[in-house]
Amino acid sequence: MSFAITGLRTDGVVIKNAEVCSKTFKEFFDVLDSLTDNLCS
Repeated sequence: MSFAITGLRTDGVVIKNAEVCSKTFKEFFDVLDSLTDNLCS
């Protein structure tokens, strides 16, 4: 999950097997999307 946040500012970061975070924070990428949408508006 920390590399997803790094990837917001660094080109070339690719998250593989993103579903592994579903065990601890199933909605992580939905929340991250909503946060980045709010920052870009």
